[in-house]
Amino acid sequence: MKPVYGHGFFSVSREGVINQEIIFHYVDKELEFWNALQADSEGELRKLKENMQGFLQEERTMVNGVRAEPKVLVVFTGFIRNRKHPFIRYIIRYSAFFKKGINTYVDEYEPVMSDYPYEVVWLFPEGTELLDVDVGVPYHVGPPNVLHFKVRRRTLLPGRERIVFHLP
Repeated sequence: MKPVYGHGFFSVSREGVINQEIIFHYVDKELEFWNALQADSEGELRKLKENMQGFLQEERTMVNGVRAEPKVLVVFTGFIRNRKHPFIRYIIRYSAFFKKGINTYVDEYEPVMSDYPYEVVWLFPEGTELLDVDVGVPYHVGPPNVLHFKVRRRTLLPGRERIVFHLP
C-alpha cells in the first residue's frame, strides 16, 4: 500500500481545543488493506489508531510552553472508486491553554523527507490574527484567520512548525 496524498485540517477554538482531521489516500494494487479489513476489521482499526497515537507521542507539541497531548479519538476507513484506492481518516483532539493576546503553537518532530504530497488548513476563531508562521514551506494566510500550505513530495521538512497568533 503506497500513500499518494494527504489532507490535514485543524480547527482551533477560543477555549483551547484543537480538533484535527487527517486523511491519507493510498494506492493498494495488491488489496492488502481490503484483505486486512475483511479478515479483522476491528483489529485493523485498533492497530491504525494505536500506530497514529504512537506517532503523535513521538512529536513534541507545545502551546504557550505547555505540552499538549494529542489523542486519536476515532479512525474511519473507506475506498474511492474501488478497493485499490483506500483512505484512512483520523480524528484527533488536543487540549491546550489559550489566553487573550499572543499565543504560540510549536510542533517538533524528526526532520523527514515527505513521501507524498499533502496540504494543511488551520482554521482559527474569527478575529484571530496570525503574527508569525514557520511551517518549513511557503504558506498563505487568507482570510486573516485561515492558514493554508501545501507540501510537495520529496520536500525536506525541518522537524519544527511554529504558529504565533493573537486571540482577541
